[in-house]
Parts: sequence; structure tokens; C-alpha cells
Amino acid sequence: MVDNDKENPAELFELACQHIADNKPDKAIPLLKKAADRGHAFAASNLGICFYFGDGVEQSFEDAFECFNIALRSNDPTAFYYMARMYRHGEGRKRDFRVALEYYTKAAMAGMAEAQCELAELYVTGEHLGIERDLRRAVHWFAYAAQQGNAEAEAKFNMLYYHGYETTEKPTGFWFERESLENRKIPSSEPFSVLINEGDYVADIMFK
Repeated sequence: MVDNDKENPAELFELACQHIADNKPDKAIPLLKKAADRGHAFAASNLGICFYFGDGVEQSFEDAFECFNIALRSNDPTAFYYMARMYRHGEGRKRDFRVALEYYTKAAMAGMAEAQCELAELYVTGEHLGIERDLRRAVHWFAYAAQQGNAEAEAKFNMLYYHGYETTEKPTGFWFERESLENRKIPSSEPFSVLINEGDYVADIMFK
């Protein structure tokens, strides 16, 4: 039980999670609010998601923004991701793709697959959004997201690579096999096979 005199934010958050697991949002939300008010990043981030989607509370992008701002102080990747979405889509904020790019990058660097995929999409769209188009970076982030099982990123990764776009980044977990270029054929049965030109050779990158 939570000590009402101390109301430790970690304990408040833990109890809120128990109520969420028991499908009792009416009991979880007040606890998340208390923990968030005391600076608990995960509580603030989770509460922000509730406000963002209107889950257990009335939807409010403004309240979501305030919650995510609290979580940002602890560099919470989820907060970075949703802040990016809000600036990208103009949800409670004026659209600003440069700010969205900054937040997506922070979430992507923390390993969030959804952020990696959506960051790659911004790099593909590029100049239409007032930011630099960079297909190599797009392939790079699609690759990372696909490696984590993101199906949308996998499809877009393959599309870009089979059209000849390259990346100088090689995420860990890939297996590289070199072979002569003239003997290489792109197999339709290998959705994760891609080509990177390396002089007279290519690197055949396949996921383990």
C-alpha cells in the first residue's frame, strides 16, 4: 500500500500499473497524476499517452504535451516519440518538422522502432517538409526498425534498397557475405537481402 503521508512517486506508479493491469483506469489515472506531479518520468509519459489517445480521460493534446514535457527532463524515449508526433502532425502544436526531426532522432537513438521508422519517413519526404532529404539515412533507420520486427519499416527498407539506395551505416546484428558482383542476382525469396556497392564486390546484408 502507498503511504499517503509520503506518497513516494515510484510506489504510486507501481500501484497505478497494477490498476492498469486489472483494467481499472479510474483508479490508475489519479495515481499517475500524483506520481507525474512529483516528477516521475514513466508516470508522466504514461499519463501523457492516456491524454494523447483519450484512454481513461478526455482526450487533450495540451495535457499530453505537459505530461511529456515532464518526462523529457529524464530523457524518456516515449516522451520524445510522442512530442515528435505532435509536432509532425500539428496535434496541439503548430506543425514544425524540424522540431519533430529532433525529437524523433532522440527517440530513435534510444532504440524505439516506431521512432526509427517515422524518422526514416521524414528523411524520405525531405524537402517537401522543409528539411533535407537524405535517402541513405532513411535506409539506415528503416533497417534498424526492421531489425526489431517493424513490418512497415521492413517493406520500405526493401523498396529503397532494391532501387539502389545505399547506406554507410551497418547496424549490429547483420551478417555480411561478400561475393563478386557479376555472379549476384537479387532473389525474390529473400526479403531482407540488399545490396551495397563496394568496388568490385557487394555486401549481401541479411538479418540473422
